[in-house]
Amino acid sequence: MLRRAGGGEVQRSAVHDVLRAGGRPLDEGVRTDMEARLGADFSDVRVH
Repeated sequence: MLRRAGGGEVQRSAVHDVLRAGGRPLDEGVRTDMEARLGADFSDVRVH
């Protein structure tokens, strides 16, 4: 996403950079608990 700064120049949103970073997997304990409770595989979930 692009934003116009006060002087008319264009800045790229920091959100774009965060989402392009790989993130990190869910904590093992959290992932295991969520998978058991929700019956889903969260192994591909990344936290940014």
